Amino acid sequence: MDVLTLRDTQGQGHQDQFVAEMAQWSMPAERTIRVEGRDRPFLDFIKHSQMRARTNGEQELSWTVLVVAQYLGTDAAWTNQFGEKLRLEDLVRYELNAPVVGAPCGGTHRLFGLTWAYHLHLQKGGKSEGVWADVANHTTSYALKAKQFQNPDGTFSTASFEGRAHAPDKQLQINTTGHILEWLALALPDHELRTEWMEQGVTALCQLILDLQDQPIDGGSMYHAVHGLYLYHARRFGRSFAPPELMIPLPPEWGDAPKLPKR
Repeated sequence: MDVLTLRDTQGQGHQDQFVAEMAQWSMPAERTIRVEGRDRPFLDFIKHSQMRARTNGEQELSWTVLVVAQYLGTDAAWTNQFGEKLRLEDLVRYELNAPVVGAPCGGTHRLFGLTWAYHLHLQKGGKSEGVWADVANHTTSYALKAKQFQNPDGTFSTASFEGRAHAPDKQLQINTTGHILEWLALALPDHELRTEWMEQGVTALCQLILDLQDQPIDGGSMYHAVHGLYLYHARRFGRSFAPPELMIPLPPEWGDAPKLPKR
């Protein structure tokens, strides 16, 4: 089972994005979905994502990494439909080697998928070594870039991680600030979320949405902005409206780090 990737209003915008969004809300693999009159388990979507993934072709695997890690484990190993033997770590390495600058949505999807998988790896007792140490270093470097390129008004760069930029288009500002904030809200330790630069980013994003409340806002931009604010609020203010099943413990060196759905 798959969702068409059409990059318009009739399908998902990125490979495996629908499945990944459902994964973030703890969709059970056995949950039944009716498609063309037939009941299919959500697992059929997961299997298609897994079997289609390849590292010797041109694919956007940002969300696939999240899906496989979430449902099949960070130690998953399989043979895909092309006969290629894979491990999740192979997909992680593929994404690490792929560019962030110039990637869809400024590379934030790539960083989000890597961060999600890394946290799940730590959750099951994995160590920050090998490819996982590279993920930690990689994501830390881009968190620093986000801070370095932040605009004086709190918004994040409209050029994402490419450099400083502050285009006047508020729709674009919602898109870039929302995407970056969403990833930072997942990646940063709790103590960093309390810093002035992050509070300014959150305030700026809220103000942008209020400024455009009487205008249509691109659905993808709005989704990532609101999801970022959700993650931030859930972690900063006692997770007052986040379901308990979304929360898991992580190692002390991360502080009170993001809590992900249990697999």
